[in-house]
Amino acid sequence: IRVVPIPGPSASLSALIVSGFPSDRFCFEGFLSSKGSVRRVELEALKREERTIILYEAPHRLLSTLKDISSIYGERQICVARELTKHFEEIWHGSAAEGVEKFTKVSPRGEITLVIQGFQATPGDERIYSEEDLMQLVRKMEENGSTRKEALKEAAKISGRPKREIYSLLVEEKRESIE
Repeated sequence: IRVVPIPGPSASLSALIVSGFPSDRFCFEGFLSSKGSVRRVELEALKREERTIILYEAPHRLLSTLKDISSIYGERQICVARELTKHFEEIWHGSAAEGVEKFTKVSPRGEITLVIQGFQATPGDERIYSEEDLMQLVRKMEENGSTRKEALKEAAKISGRPKREIYSLLVEEKRESIE
């Protein structure tokens, strides 16, 4: 059965409905940064988000965003909803890698809403973060404008390790650099 949205006040909710992903809990992130390095940090921070994720994206950045989603989220399913409730409406489902393939052949135009399936933990799929990975992640977030507290909170969320443990690593690193 083909599901289509009816005109309404928000493309984000219409896209959520037609995505087929759980709609009982979701988060709306709006537009991610146009800077690739910042966008990847933002996506990394959402990697373990269990709720369905809704994003807006500009047509000229769709491919780079899909490539980033694919590299960070792997085979997680997405929905690309374009020009919802308009004459050239398009709703596409698949993995981000499949989206890169599709939208490389056909350049997207118009308003785009991306809906990303929430994280679902399965045994053995958690990435092991080294101490250096965690410190580098915090430093990158700080370089991109996050406070130390915000960066520690996000790094803990992403890695599943306690904030105090990550903070201790940074303190130890600073102490070693002084000696």
